[in-house]
Amino acid sequence: MTCASCVATIESFVGSQEGVHRVRVALLTEKAEVKFDESLIDEAGVKEAVETIGYEAEIIEEATDGTVKFVLQGITDEADATSIMQLLKQQPGVVDASVNATTGMAKASVACLTRVVQPVLIFY
Repeated sequence: MTCASCVATIESFVGSQEGVHRVRVALLTEKAEVKFDESLIDEAGVKEAVETIGYEAEIIEEATDGTVKFVLQGITDEADATSIMQLLKQQPGVVDASVNATTGMAKASVACLTRVVQPVLIFY
């Protein structure tokens, strides 16, 4: 995913799938959040929709303790890790974040302010 056109393509195609309620793609982080009705489409179906239009998708699981862990690609040094960590900490609901430049792993602790009833799939 390299441009706004890629974002629009993913949001449009995945959003047109039966059972998908909302798709938000972040070009900078190369991640997407998909809100869907699991009685009509599951995680594998959303992933398949992304791959059908030529993009790679990996499901990122959210831990039950309010911590989200994910792998970042393209981190070249500690400055990158620090920048990403600062950006994560600025996001609504994030109470803490850490990024390891050596492993490319990131972790964000999220305050659960509201309960999401429908499943949300995050992928990059």
